[in-house]
Amino acid sequence: RLLVAEGAALTEFFWHSGIENLTLHDFCEERFFAKNFSLYHSHLPAKERVKKIKFLRDVPAPHHFKNEYLKNIESADIIFAGQGWYRYPENSPKLTSAHKKGVPFETIINVYLDNFPGTKIGITGSNGKTTTTTLIYHILSQLSKAKIIKGCVSVAGNERFMGQSLDKIETAAKKDILVLEISNRQLKSVGKSEADFAVITNITPNHISEHKGFADYARTKLQLAKNAVTILNDDAGTKKYYNSKVAKRTVSFMDNAALLKKFKVERGDLHLRGKHNGENLLAVLTFLEEFGKEKRYDFYSAKSTRAIKEAISSYRALPKRLEDIGATKGIHIINDLGSTTAISTLGALESFSGKALSLVLGGDHKGDDFIRLALEIKRLHKNNRLKKLFVLPGTVKKKVSSLAKDLKMDFTPISSFEEIAQKFLSQKELGSYLLISPAGEYVISKYLKNTSIEKIFLRR
Repeated sequence: RLLVAEGAALTEFFWHSGIENLTLHDFCEERFFAKNFSLYHSHLPAKERVKKIKFLRDVPAPHHFKNEYLKNIESADIIFAGQGWYRYPENSPKLTSAHKKGVPFETIINVYLDNFPGTKIGITGSNGKTTTTTLIYHILSQLSKAKIIKGCVSVAGNERFMGQSLDKIETAAKKDILVLEISNRQLKSVGKSEADFAVITNITPNHISEHKGFADYARTKLQLAKNAVTILNDDAGTKKYYNSKVAKRTVSFMDNAALLKKFKVERGDLHLRGKHNGENLLAVLTFLEEFGKEKRYDFYSAKSTRAIKEAISSYRALPKRLEDIGATKGIHIINDLGSTTAISTLGALESFSGKALSLVLGGDHKGDDFIRLALEIKRLHKNNRLKKLFVLPGTVKKKVSSLAKDLKMDFTPISSFEEIAQKFLSQKELGSYLLISPAGEYVISKYLKNTSIEKIFLRR
């Protein structure tokens, strides 16, 4: 889609690379294009948004909007479709038919992996990949500024705030570094494209409805290890389906706690809550050790360890990941909208050990198991630590309703975040924290279209 970050970045990249026989598609109405583009790219400065909208409108290529969406798509030589294109009814039957007929499908990740001349670091995982990606990028950037490593460092990912770095490819050199967050949906189309380093944070049930089962999902994730120096978690999902022969070299980070001492780093240097972020830190340090070996950098020198420790200490929580956005009426609002699986919400709850809180769930689940989360919710409620459980509409609500009967749990159904702000914030029994950690997806698109958590709870 032309509107979204990947589609806009690809259009600019291909045009500036001299590829002129482009056809552009988007299923919005043309008259709403500028408005919708601005919504999707709200992280960009206003002047840059205007500049990009003008370029996309003026590029001399056929534009097919709304009623002409996917016109003549079957005749394409190659289709660059957004990740998860198969989830949108607008793409069926034409795009589905083209895929079945064998028209090559690729994503923006193929362009990065096939064209970036320097070192490519791919990060994937069911949980923790965005934090791990941005922490690796942050540390390498600081090491580059301190001239401890050579080259410029760029990053690209799935979150809008991360942006894209296709414009760096043309001027990049072999010494440069690209840090890539790669989703399971992108790995479905990765084909023969390869990274130099692969970091796989964990493999737990996620997006199962989009696969033939957990085994297919796990194998899709593990494709990233092909011919790469691979750093991974040795959890059950990884152990069962991982073939170490496909990788250049494999190292598990879960048995690597000794690295903290080697790098002169403490867990408290990373100012992020939760056991899972301790695991992310181990993954990052293991990567640094392997990167240093491969590139012959001495990361254990006094200068290096000091720079690494300072970089870790200066890293801050990402938007929508256990982000404390402020307090109102004595209640801290924790934006953890990035937790879209039961296991990530479980990790979020565990990071508030000993604290009294209320929890917001909702949206659509990804086919994962909710029993562990439900048992933890029941335990916290019994210990008077979980004050209130709110649940927004969606398939998560159906799961919670079913489990609530078996476990004799109480929950409060709500239709919007505004309902909590208007009816419940004044109640003292909500605890010290309101944790918005949905354990499902589509919460932002369904309940925060023209607003934000900050506006609802802090700017009333």
